[in-house]
Amino acid sequence: MNNSRIDVLREELKRLNLDALVVTTKENIFYLSGINFPGFLIVTLYESIFFTLDRYVKEAFDLLNIYSGIVVRSKEKDLEILEDLLEENSKVGVEIKSLTLKELDIFKRIFKTEIIETENIIEKIREVKEEDEIEKIREIGAKLEHIMEIAYRMIEPHVSEIDIRERIIEELERRNLKPENIRVVSGENTADKYYKGGFRRLSKDDIVIIDILASLDGYKASLARTFFLGDPSVKYDEIKEIYEKIYHVEDTMLKNIRRCSNISELQKEIQNELEKINWNTNYFTATGIGIEEVEEPIFKIGNYSHIKKNMVIKLEPQIYFPEKFGILIKDTIKVTDANFVFLATYKKTMLDEIIIKPY
Repeated sequence: MNNSRIDVLREELKRLNLDALVVTTKENIFYLSGINFPGFLIVTLYESIFFTLDRYVKEAFDLLNIYSGIVVRSKEKDLEILEDLLEENSKVGVEIKSLTLKELDIFKRIFKTEIIETENIIEKIREVKEEDEIEKIREIGAKLEHIMEIAYRMIEPHVSEIDIRERIIEELERRNLKPENIRVVSGENTADKYYKGGFRRLSKDDIVIIDILASLDGYKASLARTFFLGDPSVKYDEIKEIYEKIYHVEDTMLKNIRRCSNISELQKEIQNELEKINWNTNYFTATGIGIEEVEEPIFKIGNYSHIKKNMVIKLEPQIYFPEKFGILIKDTIKVTDANFVFLATYKKTMLDEIIIKPY
């Protein structure tokens, strides 16, 4: 890990008229340093110091190469050096997202200067991915596509949700991927957005959602599909029509990803599609994905950020009818100069060719 990311952060600190930033969220510390230890990282305009527990100091030091420019110190023994780190009238930003009030008070006592509570400084930098980050996500996505095919082939009457889920986890681990969130649900279980699956067995004319989130070396990709075992309209009225509308929601997002000038404008286009389903949206239709499953950019009306080249976005149009069924389509894409490319996808068809697994 070189210090180019820290250099970008320093330029942002200058723009914000800050002399230092205390980085407290583990994801941002990982982004800037490549290490995963408890502690905090302070970045000034000239120095970078990572404070961790004494028992981790040597290991963190060994992992940080000489080009990182980050010094490692003990939280238990070395905090006093912060008192002389900055001049009296300095402005210090502190990330508050993962900070307790007690911890914030400690920083105020240590620095004895102006403390400014901050959010999303580094998250906005992370919006646009570097090529090595994109390749890592692409590698995960390629593996997810193979695993989705394996899971699809398992969709048969009498196979249980947990059978498919355990096979997915086995295949992920065999490919050195870390299972983060695996959801295999069928029938009425698909109506619960948060249920991961159980012992229910698939039956004729069932609906099945397979949703896979996995990570590799600190980065994540996600992929999900809705499948049908036979003819779902036998059990669920208008399900094909609803599936087609969800399909068109994602299609609208893909067609307009570069045409719209900002995220809010694109989200309004999506809302127009959603209104055709009478859908009261209470969750995101798309977000960034990378170090975190949900990160900037967040697709919502009022977010006027521009959609930029090398943003990696998780598209996830979905709908749930309580105690009936749910539908979910999820892909991971990279924004390009002119359009987009898929980093994680799987076959997805229209109404006339709806994905139906013969039985």
